[in-house]
Amino acid sequence: RGEITSLFDKKGNREIVKSGEPANRFHFFHDRPTLWDAWDIDNRYEAQPAGEAELIEKAVVRTGAVQDILRFRWKLGQSEITQDMILHHHNPRIDFQTHVSWNEAHKLLKVGFPIDVVTDKATYEIPFGALERPTHRNTSWEQAQYEVCGHRFADVSERGYGVSLLNDCKYGYDIQGSTIRLSLLRAPKWPDATADLGEHDFTYSLYPHRGDWREAHTVRRAAELNHELYTFAPSSTQGQLLPTGSFIGFSGEHVVLDTIKPSEDGQGTVLRFYESSGGRERVQLKWQYPVQSVYLSNALEEQLELIEHTAGGELELHFAPYEIKTIYIRN
Repeated sequence: RGEITSLFDKKGNREIVKSGEPANRFHFFHDRPTLWDAWDIDNRYEAQPAGEAELIEKAVVRTGAVQDILRFRWKLGQSEITQDMILHHHNPRIDFQTHVSWNEAHKLLKVGFPIDVVTDKATYEIPFGALERPTHRNTSWEQAQYEVCGHRFADVSERGYGVSLLNDCKYGYDIQGSTIRLSLLRAPKWPDATADLGEHDFTYSLYPHRGDWREAHTVRRAAELNHELYTFAPSSTQGQLLPTGSFIGFSGEHVVLDTIKPSEDGQGTVLRFYESSGGRERVQLKWQYPVQSVYLSNALEEQLELIEHTAGGELELHFAPYEIKTIYIRN
């Protein structure tokens, strides 16, 4: 069926997938919400399965020193899914590079990963931070949270070990027990009868790790998936730059440099940072270009407080848990 029946972590010396429950399994449901067709998911969808994915092709695309790639193709309803499973040799992340030709009406497509950990909470990334939600539905409040929004990752961890599910553009999850399901596609018919129909390309990734999501730097791994490293060879010229260098010197471990932009007044550069793990941290920043002054700013780039810096453009910033700081550097 093109599903994962066993996934063993050699470094962690443990099985990742629950016995008898295949991972990377597609779940297909009827989805007819009572109101707001394009905005809501039918809260009865789990009782309304719409069929199973049928594997129609499988192949080994590549084997090499860096990665192996397996390709699968499924038929599902009136749609077709083609997926490359990318197994990296030097990275525990497993990528599922997916193309869907989507031709459905009032359907919901999810993918599930039953993870063999014991936990009663899951962690979801939100803007500039993360939050925890229960993985059970014991109360009416929890039952109403049958679908949870999250950004680039969701994670389930027990003491000493966990698994994160990363994604590059899909932001709806449901996690029961330790089974993570990611919502991939819907097919509403109002207000746009053609909503979501056609060709879709996206990637989600499984990231097993020791420790919890903080120790495993899941935020970094999710950022790496969403912002690939680009390299190119420039032509040789007679310039003044050193052969190696860094645009900004930055020591952050859990503090993230999220944004670099020219200031709106055209007289400087704006940097936005946030603490991503719920802890406290001091970081050092070295601006590599001439600095006239440095200010703590707000989102409107109003200069609120002067920040001390050295003649070489070095300064230190202190962060409280999940704190956001905007820095204005006047050139």
